[in-house]
Amino acid sequence: MAFIQDHLPCELLDFPCKYLRVPLSLRKLTKAQLQPFIDSIAAAAGWKANLLTKRRVAYTGAACTSMVVYIVMAIDLPPWAIKAIDRLRRRILRRGRKEAKGGHCLVAWTKVCLPKELGGLGISDLQNLGWVLQLRWLWMMKTDPTRPWTNFHVPVHKCFQAFFSITVVSEIG
Repeated sequence: MAFIQDHLPCELLDFPCKYLRVPLSLRKLTKAQLQPFIDSIAAAAGWKANLLTKRRVAYTGAACTSMVVYIVMAIDLPPWAIKAIDRLRRRILRRGRKEAKGGHCLVAWTKVCLPKELGGLGISDLQNLGWVLQLRWLWMMKTDPTRPWTNFHVPVHKCFQAFFSITVVSEIG
């Protein structure tokens, strides 16, 4: 351990810890460990959304979702976290602030999350986005096995591994 620290002058921490604002743990993350991330999204969404008038759709679709993509690439968010983040995104879209009453809903959230070609607003569904990003890890491991992290076990749900093995065909030669 001391040998590694001589060559890499970095701080040694125990789990759970944070790396690039993403909470890392050997076990399933607790609500207390994920709540600061959700609070940071609420804080950023709160002050920026008040400045918007007609650009709320673009802000909700791009900025708020991109903050979540960062953590969803590394962690499978539990359903309660996805609901909390979606609640923030709905409020920003409907009222332009992080507090809103239920009466301001003009369109169902499932309709809002549809692609624009299907009549929606093109805002990403976080559950589906998480699934796609997990499939992305499998795709990158298959297409470029020279990457350093491909030898590590990336936790991917069994149903995504099955879906990936059914949809991807490998040809040799």
